[in-house]
Amino acid sequence: MATFKNIRTSASEGVPVVFLTSSKFIDRELIQQTQQELIAFIQSTKPARLVINFKDVEAISSEFITTMLRCSDYVQSENGELRLCNMTPMVRMAFQVTNLDGTLLHIMDSTPKAILSFKKKK
Repeated sequence: MATFKNIRTSASEGVPVVFLTSSKFIDRELIQQTQQELIAFIQSTKPARLVINFKDVEAISSEFITTMLRCSDYVQSENGELRLCNMTPMVRMAFQVTNLDGTLLHIMDSTPKAILSFKKKK
């Protein structure tokens, strides 16, 4: 398995969970590196279900929102589903302002709720 600098991976109930390890995704270079790592992880594992956990993230830029859309596209291209979770109110507001929360991206309060949302759909 590859070693990543900006993400940490684990699993819960058989679902891969990716934890973002930086607190601020504002810097373009950091965002691009993180995007490359996320896409490499998705391409190598081809998850049917994937959760990205924002637990330690305090701030994001609009460019990072684009990264999440790209990740969603990669997961969906393999007929998978993506959930985002554990966002601070400020980070979640960035997704709500862009009208992506509940439309193109599904944001849940916690990892267990994200995993449960997959089961409801099946």
